[in-house]
Amino acid sequence: MSDNQLLSTIIVAAITSGGTFLATRIKSKSDVEASKTTVESVYVAEMRKIIEDYQKEREALKAEKEKLQALVEKVQKINRELEEDNRILKQENRDLREEIQVLKGGK
Repeated sequence: MSDNQLLSTIIVAAITSGGTFLATRIKSKSDVEASKTTVESVYVAEMRKIIEDYQKEREALKAEKEKLQALVEKVQKINRELEEDNRILKQENRDLREEIQVLKGGK
């Protein structure tokens, strides 16, 4: 081989190698970006599902809280009524004791 042929072969090999290297590198970067995009889309989908589940749970808890609040108000009303009944009965008890004292004193 002559020097010119050797030089031409080396130049062609270098250009081919460089082209292959650049093509591989570009393909690799593209694959990495595609992989990142896939991971990001999976992450976003999972986060949306978590948020959706949280919102459903929050609504269920809100409904349960409202039911419990209504029950508390009902119990408080019953308690107020019983306290009033108790007050009335205590007053009747005092009145009856006074009446008994009067009747005993009258004998």
